[in-house]
Amino acid sequence: MKNLLLIILLAIFTNSCLSEASSAPEPVLDINGKILRTHTMYHIVPINRSNGGLAVETIGNETCQLGVVEEKYDENGNSLEFIPVDKKKGVIRVSTDLNVAIFSTYECRQSTVWKLENYDPSTEKYFINVGGVDGHPGPQTIRNWFKIEKYWRASSAPEPVLDINGKILRTEKTYFIVPVNGEKYGGVAVETIGNETCQLSVIQKRYVEPHGHGLELIPVDKKKGVVRVSTDLNVAIYSTYDCLESTMWQLEKYDDSKRGKYFINVGPKNRRNWFRIEKYGRGYKFVYCKLICKDVGVHMINGQRRLGLSNVPLVFNFKKEILEGR
Repeated sequence: MKNLLLIILLAIFTNSCLSEASSAPEPVLDINGKILRTHTMYHIVPINRSNGGLAVETIGNETCQLGVVEEKYDENGNSLEFIPVDKKKGVIRVSTDLNVAIFSTYECRQSTVWKLENYDPSTEKYFINVGGVDGHPGPQTIRNWFKIEKYWRASSAPEPVLDINGKILRTEKTYFIVPVNGEKYGGVAVETIGNETCQLSVIQKRYVEPHGHGLELIPVDKKKGVVRVSTDLNVAIYSTYDCLESTMWQLEKYDDSKRGKYFINVGPKNRRNWFRIEKYGRGYKFVYCKLICKDVGVHMINGQRRLGLSNVPLVFNFKKEILEGR
């Protein structure tokens, strides 16, 4: 039986682009319209029905080197259990962190909780294996958490990002960030964070310097000329520092010594340079969507308001020209 390695383009994927709402996210429904519950087993039914459900199969030379695959012929595959971060609620909801445990017939000691593996340079993909940890949310278990989102194939492109005057953001233009709650703090800029002049990070300026530095937004398909929501893009920030390195935003690798945070620095182009813009409340937010989608927010570190991954996003609008008199 031939299996298809599961890549992260399923109806279940790691997307944390939540709306600013006071009510709980809507519940996930099964094919009969019934609400999904905790402590209950479910099967995945692909929409296109060209293949079957999901299962666990050996992917290497060892019996217990297990990956999650899509079955070629078995319509049902193996059953799944969804374990939300707050399992006491009893309901599985969209846009909510959860673990996914899959039934396995292999007699292996490892957990059957899904885990996102490290980047595979030979295939240029991230795969999902088993061996994750149930619960214990935090930086060390970040690869074990997924979300379920509603998805439909849209015939039109994602909507364009608009500036504060309602005009569409364009490529090869410079824009400034205007925080929605900008009474105390201003735009974003580049500053030194270490002992060396060219050890640079992205920070939020104080209100006395509200405009910050200009940004250029570079979509993965920059030929289209329009910057759109929910689309991978690079963020280049203007810098007054005379350094040779790129000023492209880059997610810094996790470091326990840095208080368990992922910060945004500037650096050369690689796979940690890709961000997205999402609508959020009265403005927009940046999200980082490689391992999982996480909001970009602000952390106060050594007197600097450094940008990094956060549960509380920095909410802002874009402005093409600098506001006069502020």
